[in-house]
Amino acid sequence: MNRIRVLHLRDSPGIYGAERAILTLAEHVRRDRVEFILLCFQYEGESGSSLFMEEARRAGIRVETVQVRGRLDFRAIRDIRDFLKNQSIVILHAHDFKTTFYAWLASWNLGVKRVVTAHGSTRDSLMMKVYLFLDERVVYRFFDRIIAVGQSVAENLLGKGIRSTRVSVIPNGVDPPSSKSVHLDERIGDYFTSADARVFGVIGRLFPDKGHRFFLDAFQRVVQECPGARALIVGNGPLQGELARRIGELGLGGKVVLCGARLDIQDIYRQIDFVVIPSLTEGLPYVLLEALAHGIPVLATAVGDIPQVIRHGETGFLVPAGDTRALHTHMTRLLTDVDAVVRMAGNGRRLVTEHYSAGRMAEQTQRLYESLIEASR
Repeated sequence: MNRIRVLHLRDSPGIYGAERAILTLAEHVRRDRVEFILLCFQYEGESGSSLFMEEARRAGIRVETVQVRGRLDFRAIRDIRDFLKNQSIVILHAHDFKTTFYAWLASWNLGVKRVVTAHGSTRDSLMMKVYLFLDERVVYRFFDRIIAVGQSVAENLLGKGIRSTRVSVIPNGVDPPSSKSVHLDERIGDYFTSADARVFGVIGRLFPDKGHRFFLDAFQRVVQECPGARALIVGNGPLQGELARRIGELGLGGKVVLCGARLDIQDIYRQIDFVVIPSLTEGLPYVLLEALAHGIPVLATAVGDIPQVIRHGETGFLVPAGDTRALHTHMTRLLTDVDAVVRMAGNGRRLVTEHYSAGRMAEQTQRLYESLIEASR
């Protein structure tokens, strides 16, 4: 069988769950069966895709770019279409609401198979809700296969009227932690050197539906009871200024660090004690699987596919979304219940190793590609 030439499209705001899933997939698909090409949207004066492209090139992935001007750029659509024809692409794999729309238009009548991964998108603005409505109600119907990263994501798609034969559940997968040395910048390094610090990490884009405000309100109470508690918020987004102000208002300066997006995320994992996922909505968060793979106990809200992974008290703690009191109670328990922490760390690591490996994700995705090609013959 000739190699399947697959073009992945991503409009990247930085390196978050979807980006890490793409990088992991590229590393683990069989290169003798699949040719993996990444095409990133680029905007003048913005650096989100640049970080992702840098990391992808470092991983040996062929990376191309398309210049996008504004929300709907027909020149960019034409450029993608020309690339599909000139590079003999047979599968076009989109990863977000905008690349899905562009992929649909650019591949019209080319005979290219269309795939989209529904990673679980934020819906915290009117414009985002409009985009996702169009995707789920219109555009997805022109795709040959929709990959849902979890069962709740799949059920949402089926509820929108998408045929079950077009939906495939392929959970995210992660690699075992690497043993590379830690290289944190001076500010983060100083922060972690406090002898009595117990560090909570909140990792993800700074958007309202990620629930940072509930975490901060709960963490203020935790610090009052456990002065050695610290928190590291990793990620960037439109709420950065608001969160910085809230940290000041709560008197958490010096206790909470906003460190922006990080390329050394694996190093960060090795420097934190607990991960908190206070989201109001989710699919299957990549940070959840990564934290468990590192043996880090996780406290998360019971949304999306998180309850499929976290069994309360066994592989982590679950709390209702938006419940500040429950967050406070269980963060305190993480600091004080050593037996529970050890038990959950071991159980979580085993769960990810057995059921959420990067190899399994890549194998299932590769089989999906092959099935689409076979069906077209």
